[in-house]
Amino acid sequence: MKSRDDSEIYGEGTLFAGNTGNIISVSESFCKLTGYRPEELSDKNISYFITRISGIENFFNFKYDNSPDKKRADVLFRKKDSSEIWLRTNACRKSEDCIRYRATEITDLKEKKEDLQNSKNILETIFNNVPCGMVIIGDDYRIFSVNDKTCEITGYSSEELTGELCDIICPKGKQSKECPIWEKKQKCFDGMETAVKCKGGYRNPVLKNAELVNLGGRNYILEIFQDLSVLKAAENRLKESEIRYRELVNNSPTGILLIDRDGNIIDMNHAAVKIYGSPSSEETKKRINIYNHPQLGQSAEKLRECLREDKLISYEEYYSSIWGKELYLRYDASPNHDENENITGITVNVQDFTERKKAEVELNNKNEILCELNEKLTLTEEEMIQQLYEITEIQRALTLSNRKLKILSAITRHDILNQITVLRGYIEIANGSEDKNADTYLNKMDSAAEIIQNQIEFTGHYEELGISEPKWQNISEIIRKLRNKKIPVKNGCGDLEIFADSMLEKVFYNLMDNSIRYAGDSPEISLTCEINQSSAKVYWRDSGTGVPKKEKERIFQRGIGKNTGFGLFLIREILSITDIEIHETGIYGKGACFEITIPNDKFRT
Repeated sequence: MKSRDDSEIYGEGTLFAGNTGNIISVSESFCKLTGYRPEELSDKNISYFITRISGIENFFNFKYDNSPDKKRADVLFRKKDSSEIWLRTNACRKSEDCIRYRATEITDLKEKKEDLQNSKNILETIFNNVPCGMVIIGDDYRIFSVNDKTCEITGYSSEELTGELCDIICPKGKQSKECPIWEKKQKCFDGMETAVKCKGGYRNPVLKNAELVNLGGRNYILEIFQDLSVLKAAENRLKESEIRYRELVNNSPTGILLIDRDGNIIDMNHAAVKIYGSPSSEETKKRINIYNHPQLGQSAEKLRECLREDKLISYEEYYSSIWGKELYLRYDASPNHDENENITGITVNVQDFTERKKAEVELNNKNEILCELNEKLTLTEEEMIQQLYEITEIQRALTLSNRKLKILSAITRHDILNQITVLRGYIEIANGSEDKNADTYLNKMDSAAEIIQNQIEFTGHYEELGISEPKWQNISEIIRKLRNKKIPVKNGCGDLEIFADSMLEKVFYNLMDNSIRYAGDSPEISLTCEINQSSAKVYWRDSGTGVPKKEKERIFQRGIGKNTGFGLFLIREILSITDIEIHETGIYGKGACFEITIPNDKFRT
């Protein structure tokens, strides 16, 4: 059995346990980490404190496995205060009955990885739920990825499209040699009305935008397209409706005028042209303004009333046409409204009552003649009765004729107004189906696409963390590679090697990039090292302004910075893989100083 003193020599977060997980002893640092006293852990089975294990299922039970060395698991450990922390635990057999476990808290790393996964899931959700098709195409013309809307538009599944040449859906693919980006070297194009080839051989009309993007160091085309099939169908229905409307209006026996708020005739049918005796509708619209025409004073007054009171107005008037016709016309005027109920003009139905008016005048004249004869002639009773009967019949016929004409006029007017209302309704419905917000949608994707691009690029870098095993890397060799960028770095680290993640070169590249961004294109950069018994420190200094005190830790947070905001955050993540720390310790106003602290078992000279 190991003593407590024996466990201390192995450093922070160390415990010893038997083959079945019974705790033999723990280090003080492990107690500080978990909040327990040694006697509260001793002789307990470690599984009692474990909530979850990520890695080897029976990590703390090597009864049937005598080779636990170099095995690792992440465990969720319940502390004394009932809170939970993640520990990255490495096992090493010390004797036949004793296994040493070294534990490092990785709660923040786990949470960050979960945040990263959540961000990735959110991006994938956005990618698959945007109301537009999205396709990513490589420089080999092969489809790298598609979203769900693309599959919906084309009829293909994601599996059927991924990895295939883009010719499967794109008319201007590799075989056509007409690709605007790969062939014609354009960086982007917007608002191209084209079509996508769909499963089954048909083509769907789309409005396509495309842009050259860089993902993980490789160029791709990001295509975004909106399905226009519904819009095109609506346009066709609108055209058909307009044709039917025009045919109905032009074939109506009643004249129809469309007049704007200023009294201008903006449209008229064939019947109206015929009534006025005009040579053409264009000539009528050109020569007549209702408000200014000297012969249309009553019409001007009535139409203004129609606009002012927003109601149906009916009236009759004599009109001497400028084309030589003497007319008696019946008008029924109703206001037109837009989608916001604002009055935009007037629809006027015009009926030629000239012949009817002549008949009325003629009947009135005959009636007057009869009255005069009745006064002048002395008639026999029988003649008087006969004359009276004739007069009565004439009056009855006149009355009946007038009544029928009025009824016919009212019915005709009502039917035509109903038809116009129905036609307006159809047109408003058809117009309402157009996508009036198309520009606004395209502008947000473009922004989403830009956001997606930045997030995907960062995700690509972040996913590389921890994939390869850490290795010994010479700092001076890395700095020599940076010198290829023609940026002088005074290197005083000699042959110092660091045991770090394979992305260590990215650390110094990003530090160089940071110095250039904040210290100018020609910064003075120095790299120095200090080594003592417990650690080594590497200092990266530049000649810039430096970092204010309150910003020294904040700059390592994700999204902080002038560019993408991921550089310093990624640096700290890369170094933390092997317990290396980085802080900004410079004096503001005298330049930046990034202090990298390396544990004694992670460096060598």
